[in-house]
Amino acid sequence: MISIIIATYNSEKTLQRCLDSIYMQSFTSYEILVKDGGSKDNTVQILNNNIEKINYLNIGRDNGVYDAWNDCLKNIKGDWFLFLGSDDYFEKDDFLLKMQEIFIEANQKKAKLIYGKNKI
Repeated sequence: MISIIIATYNSEKTLQRCLDSIYMQSFTSYEILVKDGGSKDNTVQILNNNIEKINYLNIGRDNGVYDAWNDCLKNIKGDWFLFLGSDDYFEKDDFLLKMQEIFIEANQKKAKLIYGKNKI
């Protein structure tokens, strides 16, 4: 399983696209964990509209993105995790499938960290 960690704060303009890009993945062994820092826009409403697909949700003030990530990390169930910005999205529906293949190879090589490039 892959744990996808998303920190949000006033992300109403981009959050649904981010979540939809996860839902469209052909690889479905994932969980979604979200920490919202107390958004003042419609971010919380968007999260509530997606609550059935979010495995962990914590809404409340935090001390920034790293604090939010650490909150989610305490609750992951996946063997691997990734951070996805609330304004980012997976461009193709096979991203997690490709990542799973990379994770299998990483496990065989006893790797503990994988990183890559982002398309901007």
